Amino acid sequence: MDAKTVLGRFVRKLREQAELTQEQLARKTGITYQYLSGLENGRENFSIEILESLGKALDCPVPQLVSGAFAEQTTAPIPTVNKDYFRHKCPCRRD
Repeated sequence: MDAKTVLGRFVRKLREQAELTQEQLARKTGITYQYLSGLENGRENFSIEILESLGKALDCPVPQLVSGAFAEQTTAPIPTVNKDYFRHKCPCRRD
């Protein structure tokens, strides 16, 4: 997952925890809710100024915003594979 998607998802989580709509947070940061939606969904790029504005509005300084976003990504559960879905002793074709 790329950095803008990781940051965007974390911003969404903080916004929802603060019980703010996209429109409310956008107004607090001086951006449009459409741009905020793009940020949260990883379609738009963050600038330092936008990160600072979001951090202030969400009461989360930029260093915590960035480290928190990436800390959550590394603690996500690792998917496991159910071995029952694979055929055992399946011959492999080799050319």
